[in-house]
Amino acid sequence: MSPRTRTGAPYLVTASGIPNYGDDFIARSWVRYLHRRYPETRVWVDCLDPGVAEGLLSPGAPFARFTGALWDVARALPEDVSYPAARQLVRGILAEAEGAREDPLAPARTASSIHIVGGGFLNTIWPQNLGLVAAAAELHRRHGVRLIGTGLGLMPHDDPSPELLEDLALFAHLEARDAVGAERFGVPHGLDDAWLGVPDLPSWRGVWEGELPRVVVLLQGDLASEELREAFPRMVRAFLARHGAEHGRGAAFLEGFPPVDARAWPELKQEYPEARFVRFEELWELGLRGEPGQVWLTSRFHAHLLAASTGAAGAGGAGGGGH
Repeated sequence: MSPRTRTGAPYLVTASGIPNYGDDFIARSWVRYLHRRYPETRVWVDCLDPGVAEGLLSPGAPFARFTGALWDVARALPEDVSYPAARQLVRGILAEAEGAREDPLAPARTASSIHIVGGGFLNTIWPQNLGLVAAAAELHRRHGVRLIGTGLGLMPHDDPSPELLEDLALFAHLEARDAVGAERFGVPHGLDDAWLGVPDLPSWRGVWEGELPRVVVLLQGDLASEELREAFPRMVRAFLARHGAEHGRGAAFLEGFPPVDARAWPELKQEYPEARFVRFEELWELGLRGEPGQVWLTSRFHAHLLAASTGAAGAGGAGGGGH
C-alpha cells in the first residue's frame, strides 16, 4: 500500500472513537505501522468520532489527521437499508459533495489508498455500515483510488447481494478474519488486524501498582442478551471461586467499552471489595495484555485474543457479536 502510487495520503477507515478498546487498538496499530514504514507521510483516519480518536491515537503520531467523512456518508443512510439501495444513495451523496465548495471527502478522493481495517462492523447487524463499502467502491470508480480491506468480520451476513459482491471485487486486496466469512464471500482467510499491534503491547510488570492480578475479568456490556447479562455475576462467582480469589483478592475487572462494560461492577464491588476495577482510560495506558500465570474470563473477542496471545490462560465466549 505504498503512498507513492498517488499524490494523496493513505486513508484508513476504522471503527475507532467510540471508544472501544478493540477497534481503537486496531486503528492505533495501523497508524503506528504506517508511521514506522513511511515516517514522513501523512495518514488520514476516518472514524466514528474524530475528536475521541485523535485523543487516543495521535500521541506519538502527530502526522495523523482525523475525519468522519465516510462514516457520515454511511450514517446518512437508513439504518435498515439494503445494499442495492445503499449503493444508489451513496452515489448521490458523493456526487453532491464533490460539487460543494468545501468537499469533506477530498482527502479520500485523492488518497493513495482507502483501507478499511479490521473489526466486526461490516455485517447485517449494522446494514448502514456497509455504506462504507459502497462509498469506497464509488471513489474507486470515479477516481481510481486503490481499495484494501484486512481483518474484516463480515459475519453474520445473509446471502450477500450481487451488488455487494461486485463492489468487494474492486478491492485490490481483501481478507476476512474468519473462515466462515471468507468462504461465504469467496475471499482469502486472513488474520485479525489486532495481531499487527501485539508486539507493541507493554508488559504490566513494572507499571501495575502493587502485585499483578492473578485473575482478570472483562465482561461485554453491549450486544449481550438480558439473560446473559443477568448470568454474569453467577459466572464470575464460579470463576473466582475456582481460582481462589475470594473477596476479589488478586482479581481485576476491566472496562473495554465505557460505560457499558461497567454495568455489573456496582453489584460485583459489594461482593469483591478487594478486587480492582480498571477503567478504560487506565486500561488504554496499560495495554490490554495478559501475563503468564494469569487466568482471564472474557466475553470480548479482542480481549480474549490479546490476553491469550501474550501468555494468559482462561475462558472466553461471545458476548453477542460485533467488534
